[in-house]
Amino acid sequence: MKCFRFGAATVIAMLATSGTASATTIIATLNSMTPQQSVTITLPSGSSRAAAGRFNFTRTGGDHPDNPLPDVPLSRFWAFCIELGQQINLGQSVVYDVVALENGDNSNGGLGATRADQVRELLGAVYPDFSQVLTNNQYAALQLAIWEITRENSAANGFNVLTGDVRFASSNATVLALANTFLAAVDGIGPRAERVVALTNRTRQDMLVQFPVPEPGSLGLALLGLGALVGSRRRSAR
Repeated sequence: MKCFRFGAATVIAMLATSGTASATTIIATLNSMTPQQSVTITLPSGSSRAAAGRFNFTRTGGDHPDNPLPDVPLSRFWAFCIELGQQINLGQSVVYDVVALENGDNSNGGLGATRADQVRELLGAVYPDFSQVLTNNQYAALQLAIWEITRENSAANGFNVLTGDVRFASSNATVLALANTFLAAVDGIGPRAERVVALTNRTRQDMLVQFPVPEPGSLGLALLGLGALVGSRRRSAR
């Protein structure tokens, strides 16, 4: 017989992820980027051009019960890219799996716990609530900072978009300076953004999104569901 115990912290964690645990997919079309700041990215494997900014999607389907933090209308949502190894085109529709942030970035085997935590800390300092409005330079700088975390060997090189294993160049020096300012907040002691998960696809760039705080009614239903689960396990144990 196994005994299942749920402390307060465990209950909170289950409720926080209950919106992403019961379903798997979101189908979304990439509408635009805010802005489309052109950057050159240099990796050990070579250099390439990319656009940095906030990705603006429209959700068109899927079986996940919740929409990521929405724009107006409610079918629209915002995201940031966490994968440099693949591409996505404007107007393209993609079927995304909704997974823990640690499992995002398919082409590199996943972010892992350490990098996922660093991304959450970055967002906690700069963009803890995706309903906030930032400037175009801040959106582009935040995207560069996210890419820096996902690919840099921080133990050896620290975080700096101008140096290390992954380097960025742009005609907009303000964006590069802002990215390094944002990265300076990733020191292991800052607050972490909550409800951030990954949208993954095997052939297209993976994204990170944030889900809204559950409404009181949804929270009550989740508590009832948790109570039923615990009661069922106890009866089964008997």
